[in-house]
Amino acid sequence: MKVLQLISIHQWTGPAEYVVKISKYLKTNHESVIVGFRSFYKGEFKNRLIKEDVDFTEKLKFPRGFKIKYLIEDFRRLSKLIDDYSPDIVHCHNSIENILTALIKKRNKNFLLVRSIHNSKYLKKKPFAEALFKSNDFIITNCNYFKENLIHRFDLNNNNVEVIRGFVDLEKFNSGRSKHFLKEQYGLNNTVNIGMVARFQPHRGHKFLIDAFCKLLKEYDNIRLILTGRGEILPELKKYVNILNISDKVIFTGYINKKLPELLNSLDIFVLLQEGSDGTCRAVLEAMATGLPIVTVKKGALKETIVDNKNGFFIDDKNNIEMLSEKLKILINNRELRYNTGQYSRQLVEENFSENIQLEKYYRFYKKILNERNN
Repeated sequence: MKVLQLISIHQWTGPAEYVVKISKYLKTNHESVIVGFRSFYKGEFKNRLIKEDVDFTEKLKFPRGFKIKYLIEDFRRLSKLIDDYSPDIVHCHNSIENILTALIKKRNKNFLLVRSIHNSKYLKKKPFAEALFKSNDFIITNCNYFKENLIHRFDLNNNNVEVIRGFVDLEKFNSGRSKHFLKEQYGLNNTVNIGMVARFQPHRGHKFLIDAFCKLLKEYDNIRLILTGRGEILPELKKYVNILNISDKVIFTGYINKKLPELLNSLDIFVLLQEGSDGTCRAVLEAMATGLPIVTVKKGALKETIVDNKNGFFIDDKNNIEMLSEKLKILINNRELRYNTGQYSRQLVEENFSENIQLEKYYRFYKKILNERNN
């Protein structure tokens, strides 16, 4: 089997990790795989490909925006790559590579075209979206909610849309429940630590969480808010925390990579209020794997990940500060409940979101669609 994975990104994101993990799993099973990515800019993605010993090409640019010159060059280079490599499957993860590959497929029908839908932004009705989705032989998405919406909005065949859920490395993220990281780094001791790991973007809901936390500080002095990540609104949020005069209670850790499992094990409660580029909300799966109770919104894949009142709580909307603070209060007040919901979180990821289980599903799906084509 030969698989060409295409993704128009250069940084390390949720979808980027899936591409690397899937490719490495194929290679481990003695299948051939090449990854094409956005080589127009420097980023962490290339370093991860090298680290994981995944074969890749830097001939494709996939620049941001509608740059006609580069699109024409990419079309030519991708056409040659497909001619030379002769893949059985071309798996696209974003729109620009999907468009180029769909055009190439019109003259070369010797490969199956697969598209992944990683998040809800692709569910919106846009010009040519239906035609683009229908140009694919198969679509993979990460939850039944996305599948149902894709079928309904774009008139897709149910048999051509496959659900393969997100996954997490259960060995890397495990429930050690040690608070030494925050104690050593920030001197926190005997505090209830509420955390959120998400890029600092306007739609992710950081400000609503800060407001809810500020409300809780009127009743609790032993709570701390831990915000992890990087992004464009970080300076603005730091100013906001200073204005509220709670900077001694809120910790901005910056971007954390290697020590993320240690950070998560130092938390008591995990909050996520909006999906990012990865609709599976990988950050939630990692928090669940480390045995944390989750407070989140009842949207998208999260509806099929969290079991309300079992491994956490839903709120109806990220801007419902009152409801958010009430759910957090329940967990702050009950240490035993935090432990039990966290244990159920770990059980859920072991049963449903194990990396090996989901990667094997990708592998079997590839083999199944190839067997159907050949028969």
